[in-house]
Amino acid sequence: MKLTNKQLKQIIKEELAAVLGEGGVAYSGVVLDKESVEALTDAAKKFGIPEGFVFNTKAGAPLPHHMTIVPFSPIVHPKGKHDLSADYPVGGEITLEVLSFGYTDKAMAALIKPPAPIHKKVKFPHVTIAIPEGGRPFDSNKIPKENFKGPKPTVKDQKTGEEKPLFIKGVVQEVPS
Repeated sequence: MKLTNKQLKQIIKEELAAVLGEGGVAYSGVVLDKESVEALTDAAKKFGIPEGFVFNTKAGAPLPHHMTIVPFSPIVHPKGKHDLSADYPVGGEITLEVLSFGYTDKAMAALIKPPAPIHKKVKFPHVTIAIPEGGRPFDSNKIPKENFKGPKPTVKDQKTGEEKPLFIKGVVQEVPS
């Protein structure tokens, strides 16, 4: 199907109006609770944080923070293009399994096993852990799959003392831009 410039401009205009007109959602995601941030940070430190990496953005926002479900959009798209609310209700608590850690020279992230599929615009489910000083959390989207390796992150069970898989949790939120 060929599109004219006029048609393409109209599509872009409609998409921007749909996304930005709904309160300007930067992303919808599972925003981690304090305990999960601490557990994930501790596990990442055990794995090894690349030298020079920090746990905050250049604007001062803390990392790790969230797993993106859908970028630049609410959970339910205003024009009906997607509806992830059955699996990810806004305000609902979601548990995520941490599968491994991976990094490049631009970002470190945890590979996540979500309870249900996330939007196809997200390359893979992950939580950005750390970035180089002045880096961009977005760069975690570009970590190659083969960079996620090493043993599966675990935590010590407080009752039995045995190592168990690392699960983190958070609340589904539509984060404003």
